[in-house]
This record gives sequence, structure tokens and C-alpha cells, in this order.
Amino acid sequence: MTDSAYRITIEGELDDISTAAFSDLAVERGRGSTVLQTRPLDQAALNGVLDRLRLIGAALVEVRRAGVAAIADSPSIAH
Repeated sequence: MTDSAYRITIEGELDDISTAAFSDLAVERGRGSTVLQTRPLDQAALNGVLDRLRLIGAALVEVRRAGVAAIADSPSIAH
């Protein structure tokens, strides 16, 4: 399997201390959420990032491979 980069959205804006735990990722805070952008990761490394989020009690909203549209954005899905 090919490594993929991910956009991980969590509820709320991480404070500076929590953000420091993700210094290996690009972090965007604003509008009541935080988005973490990874470099290409294998599944074990992705699980490591998700474990760190779990440890700080972050509420996961979405995990999306970078460059891939969400299912709700797909025109082939009937709403």
C-alpha cells in the first residue's frame, strides 16, 4: 500500500501546549476547529497520530486523505 498524506479535523481549537504535541505536522486553528496536515504516512504512523489525539481527549471530526474529496462532496451520491 502506498503511503498517503492526511487532513485530520478535530473539534475545537488546540491550545499552544496541545499544538506542541503535533510539531511534526502542519497545524491550522480557526473557526472552532483544528486541522492537522500530515506528510505521507503509512497506516502505523497514522494510528500513532490518532493515538496522540486520543491521549489529549480531542474530538475527531474527520480524517481524509489529502487530495480526496469527502463522500458528501461527491456528485454521484444522492442526498
